[in-house]
Amino acid sequence: MKRIGEIKAKMVLGYVAAGATYGSIAKWMGLSCGTVRRIGNRVAYSNIPAQPALPLPEGMNIRRVLPSGAEGRFAYFTPDRPKDDCWLWRGGVGGNGYGAFVTAECRFNPAHRFSYELANGPIPKGMHVLHRCDVPLCVNPAHLFLGTHADNMRDLKEKGLTKKSGCRRGHPWTAESTFINPNGSRGCRICRSNRQREKYQARRAALNQVGI
Repeated sequence: MKRIGEIKAKMVLGYVAAGATYGSIAKWMGLSCGTVRRIGNRVAYSNIPAQPALPLPEGMNIRRVLPSGAEGRFAYFTPDRPKDDCWLWRGGVGGNGYGAFVTAECRFNPAHRFSYELANGPIPKGMHVLHRCDVPLCVNPAHLFLGTHADNMRDLKEKGLTKKSGCRRGHPWTAESTFINPNGSRGCRICRSNRQREKYQARRAALNQVGI
């Protein structure tokens, strides 16, 4: 294992104490997952005492103990269920902006489709689940209805949603704010700049907390 120094090892232990997943710690700190796991399991740098929990940077994942069963797992990610408002999905989000739900059997489902099936039963083949509220992360079954692909396209056109005018956080696609990824997809410069700034600030706060 590559030696990373006691300062970084203390940071790893601080994030582990805060409940972060090994994978997200490794990604955020630029380390291998194996290195983080060895430190977290006290195989490496075992001479360093337990560290207090560090504030977690935005985007760092928390280790979770999920309920058993698909319905329990789904409910875990929809803790807020206002009677007449949107139920916003708190789990993973796909590149299309819709919630992504994976059952214990590793079956992938768009979260809003899974919610519709829980409330109404199987979705007929070829049918789409559409949103009355036009909020992609909403999984309130009262806001969902079935339609064909043609219905979906017509609904998008009538609401002026056929072409996205901005990123998922609402920043408009302009020549100044847009870059192209190697795979050809668009990226938002504003979001990237915000992520880099937040990452630097969180890392600086973590270093201050361990005395650097």
